[in-house]
Amino acid sequence: MLNCNRNKGFTIVEIIISIAILSLIITLLVVNINFLNRFILRSEVDKLASTLVYIQRCAILNGKDQILEFDIKNRLYKFDEKIFKLPRQVEFGFCQDVKGPPSAPSLVIKFPVTFKNNKIIFYGDGIIDSGTIYITDLRKQFMYAISSGVAQTSYIRKYIYNFSDTGKWALIK
Repeated sequence: MLNCNRNKGFTIVEIIISIAILSLIITLLVVNINFLNRFILRSEVDKLASTLVYIQRCAILNGKDQILEFDIKNRLYKFDEKIFKLPRQVEFGFCQDVKGPPSAPSLVIKFPVTFKNNKIIFYGDGIIDSGTIYITDLRKQFMYAISSGVAQTSYIRKYIYNFSDTGKWALIK
């Protein structure tokens, strides 16, 4: 009987194929995580903007001033005894060396919320204090802003910062 002595182990081809498959899986996971983080961030921006419009309507309807408070450190905002906490992937913040406000960027952003005392006052006549809220993901890959400008009629605007487009703010409709 012929006794064949086989070496146990992996060939170089098997190792290369395994590494290629593992690299592909890791790449897909990273892409999906970035997509998920951006989706969660955008959803939170839409939710906050809708909340601001709702509070403005409440102020007009009741004819009384309403106040929205921000707690930047704890990543939450409060209105009418209701507390809204940001998801763990999202924070009030900004990316380094980005200029604002989005409508006319001229100064480097220094604060994530530019409203006085981190409070927005919605007046009974529909006017909203002017300022901007900057929101980003924890990795600072994506950045949005919600603003209320100085005008006779106050309205809420949403912006996204385009890192790839020479660092410009784009209005979101």
